Amino acid sequence: MIKMFRFYKTEVLKIKIMKSKYISLTLAFLTILFIMACKKSEVYENPYEGGKQPLGISLSLTTAPVPQEATGGSTVTFAATGLLPYKDLAVFSFNGQKAEILSITETGITVKVPEDASTGVATLSINDQVFFGPRFKVSGKISIDPEFRVSGGANRDIFAYYPLTDDRFIFLGAFTDYDGKGIITPVNRIARVFKNGSADISFRSGGADGSLYGIAPLEDKYITAGSFSGFYFNAGRSILTNINNITQLSASGEVDSVLVDTYSTNHSLAPGIPATGKKKAVPAFNGGTNSTIGKIYSYQNKLTATGNFKYYVSKRYDISRKPVIISGVTLYADSIVTDSVETPQVVRFNADGSLDKTFRFNSANNMGLPAGNGFVSSSYMQADGKLIVVGSFNKFDELPAGRIVRLNLTGTVDPVFNSGTGADQSIGSITYNPLNRKYLITGSFTSYNGVPANGIALLNEDGSIDQSFVSKGFSSDGGATFAKQLSNGMIVVSGVFSTYNGIRRSGFMVLTPTGDLAKGYNAIGSIKGYVNDLYETTNSTGQMAVMLIGSFSQIDGTTANNITRLVFEK
Repeated sequence: MIKMFRFYKTEVLKIKIMKSKYISLTLAFLTILFIMACKKSEVYENPYEGGKQPLGISLSLTTAPVPQEATGGSTVTFAATGLLPYKDLAVFSFNGQKAEILSITETGITVKVPEDASTGVATLSINDQVFFGPRFKVSGKISIDPEFRVSGGANRDIFAYYPLTDDRFIFLGAFTDYDGKGIITPVNRIARVFKNGSADISFRSGGADGSLYGIAPLEDKYITAGSFSGFYFNAGRSILTNINNITQLSASGEVDSVLVDTYSTNHSLAPGIPATGKKKAVPAFNGGTNSTIGKIYSYQNKLTATGNFKYYVSKRYDISRKPVIISGVTLYADSIVTDSVETPQVVRFNADGSLDKTFRFNSANNMGLPAGNGFVSSSYMQADGKLIVVGSFNKFDELPAGRIVRLNLTGTVDPVFNSGTGADQSIGSITYNPLNRKYLITGSFTSYNGVPANGIALLNEDGSIDQSFVSKGFSSDGGATFAKQLSNGMIVVSGVFSTYNGIRRSGFMVLTPTGDLAKGYNAIGSIKGYVNDLYETTNSTGQMAVMLIGSFSQIDGTTANNITRLVFEK
């Protein structure tokens, strides 16, 4: 009891002290207020003065417009209130494209859908105040194909495709899952899919440990290339290493390996220890590059690669490490030696991976030709084996080159290619349509061989510019990163632009062969991301369909994880 009393007394004392401190602080605070009150009052500016007064306008987000979907030129009424006092100041837009206002009432606004409008949010502005309305679907001759059955898509970029003869595709990229099938079977940067986009789970490739950018057939095999050093096998439980950005696959997608002798196979590593006689499993394709391969082509049983690498490399497994002497005993160990030859940006492999020294090779100095003095961004191999290379270089093999060159079968610059001074700035992509026999290039250039060409140009097969196509110009915030002409002449363009010829187009559009926006084919909304490539096909009703792959998450307001397909109506 005594101890409890002492504890209680101590706590009471603490409470009294705290109260005393509180009273003292309160008196001090009141004193400060009194002193401040005695000073002359000062008037400060209201930081919120001058703000815009509410206009009492409402553009309904809950009441659907009538009709809810329409083509360009149609009349649509949106529910709105409070507009009558401002009817002469109102500006109405469909996805950023100004519309003609036909009438304004107490309950709504009637407008005409612009011919060049695209799907997106409807907006109303009074001076500099903007009121957002509902998302409006502008219908046209292009739409997302409902037959394309891809629910999950790829979880990361799809960089390239390879069409098979049975309407299936092999996809390559940076993805580690495709359509949710990676949970069951590893999908490491390579997948085989059916025409409708669904995954072919019978494809058993373990995939690479880095990005894949290209694939080419070689007899009954495939050669795949990119930026990787290992390829998985045994259902992804094992990995074959010592790969330098390119390797050989079987028809089923499995990485091919061979058994080779190492130093210890035929030599003793230490006194009293006999040779093992065992061989080592290594990649069957013994060749590669010191850095990323962007494109790979097969021609006459040889493989040509382009990229921004500097060296061709190969492996040797039959050499020992430098021997070590311990207590007078000499010890050896197996070693993997990397041999290299300088062959910048363009290299040709023999079928086994060895360096083809008949292509771009100077035997006098034992190295490849110098290639470009700038970045190589893309390339395209013609049917005759000649190779077109584009990028940021203005010299190639020490010869003037306006960001584009064509190489002969021996790898030398083709003087017949009629590019003239070429592009005045970088070329980022090049595609070719064999039916129309035309090339399309995109980039940061503004002219080609002295002819105005704002970010996109159509070229003839000989490298000259086709002046029937005229670029109308992109927004200052970007430009085209990809363009390809379809068999009907229309041109699909993707990039980071927000307008074309002053008309709102958010990263995706369809042009006519002359460079104008194709009427009726630009109704879909923006794309979140960009297209890397496309494949022209047909759907079940025979309509033209275009499969898009790339680095995008949405198109026309619909989730599309790096793959989708569009239907083009006639």
